[in-house]
Amino acid sequence: MRRAVSGLQKAESGFGESRKQPITAVTANFNFMSLHHQVAPLVLVISNDFELNQLSVRISGDDLGQAVGTVEQAYQKVLGDIPFEYRFMDDTIDNLYRSELRVKRIVSALTLVAVFFALFGVYGLISFSIENKTKEIAIRKVLGISPKGLLVLFSKAYFQLVAVAFVVSIPIVGKAMALWLSHFSYRISVGPLWFIVSFACVLLALAAIGLIKYFSVQRINPARALKHE
Repeated sequence: MRRAVSGLQKAESGFGESRKQPITAVTANFNFMSLHHQVAPLVLVISNDFELNQLSVRISGDDLGQAVGTVEQAYQKVLGDIPFEYRFMDDTIDNLYRSELRVKRIVSALTLVAVFFALFGVYGLISFSIENKTKEIAIRKVLGISPKGLLVLFSKAYFQLVAVAFVVSIPIVGKAMALWLSHFSYRISVGPLWFIVSFACVLLALAAIGLIKYFSVQRINPARALKHE
C-alpha cells in the first residue's frame, strides 16, 4: 500500500519527545522482519540527533574478498581508530529462519532414511516372494508366461499396498503442512500437484526395483528349479 504524504507531521520519537520532522519520501511496503510477521508500520529517521553506527554497502558478489578489502580501506581512512566489523545481509536473513533451516535438515534426513528403508523393505518382500515360489514360477514359465508377466504377478500386491499407504498419508501430511505453514503470514498453498509429483517419484523408485528383479526372474531355469523342488 502506498500513501501520499506531504508537509510536516507530528511524530513521536523513540525517546518520548514530541517533535516535527519533514517527510522526505514514502516507499512501498517491504518486509523488514521474517515472513512470520505481517508488514508493520515503519519510520526511517535520519537526524543529527542520532548517532549512526551502521552503514549498508552494496557490493558485487564476483570477488567478495576484494570488495570487502576496498570497503575496509575506505573505512580506515575515515574511522581508523574504531575496529572494522562487518556481516553480510544474507547471513542476517538466514538468522531469521534458523529454526526453519534446522527443521528442514532434520525432516530431510528422516525422509531419506524412511524412503530408503521403505524401498529396501519392498525389495526384500518381492525377493522373498520370488524365492519361496520358485517352483510356481518355473511351472508358469513352462506354460508360456513371460518374465514381465511373472514380475507383475508377484509385485502387484506390493504396488497396491504402497498406493493405499500413500492415499492414507495424504490427509495426515496435508494437515501437518497446513499447520506448519499457518505460522507464516506469507506462505504458499499445498496443492494436489505436490502429492502427485511425490507419488510419481515413489512409482519410479518401485519401477526401478521391478527392473532389477526382472533380470532375476528371467534367469530362473524351469528344468533346474523343478528338479530341486
